[in-house]
Amino acid sequence: LSPIVNMDASSNTIIADMPEDILKKIFSYVDQYEGLKTCSCVCRRWKVLSDHIFKIREHYLRRGINLQWSRIWMDDGKFAALSFRQYRTACYLQGSVYIIGGFTKDQTLYNDIWKFDLSSRQWKHVLFVGELTLPTIGSTVVAYKHFLIQFGGCKADCCRNPYGDSYVSLSNELSIYNVKQNTCSVKRDKSAPKLACHSASVVGDLMIIFGGINSAAVCDGTIT
Repeated sequence: LSPIVNMDASSNTIIADMPEDILKKIFSYVDQYEGLKTCSCVCRRWKVLSDHIFKIREHYLRRGINLQWSRIWMDDGKFAALSFRQYRTACYLQGSVYIIGGFTKDQTLYNDIWKFDLSSRQWKHVLFVGELTLPTIGSTVVAYKHFLIQFGGCKADCCRNPYGDSYVSLSNELSIYNVKQNTCSVKRDKSAPKLACHSASVVGDLMIIFGGINSAAVCDGTIT
């Protein structure tokens, strides 16, 4: 590498003429194990910039290592609180975490929506207008624009052994919760696969579903 590199054959601009802020931005994308070390050997200026990037990365690493969990205790007399439940689905949207469904140790199944405001650290039971899918476990929820989209899951009659060998009642229903309008609707499509314990992600305007367990109790390795 050399700081004397033509950026444009029709001009006399060289990379050494670039402002430090631009060089720092470029260096931030360089691999620190080989590329950044090589850059630091080019010249004194590049060594200073490379060392700066090293320090920034070390700072973020140490800050990540020092992260600690802390429990937030809720006063039942002042705030609503989510009941103890397992196999619920969760999703972040617009400064809040939304919890949908789940079931308790006595096999009480839910299909409600709870909202945890990260700024006020308070729970709120969302009383929406419309319908949600039947109570399920093992479904997924993803955020898209101002919508929460829930898909699939295992229905109530499988709750006694949610991850066992019997998956005779799976769902292919899709719930769409509109956060702005506080409404919820269910889309039913017979061509959609019946799945539980799958994963889902939004890519552009598509919801990509991977894996999961189908009605034959088989781990499905397909992408939908």
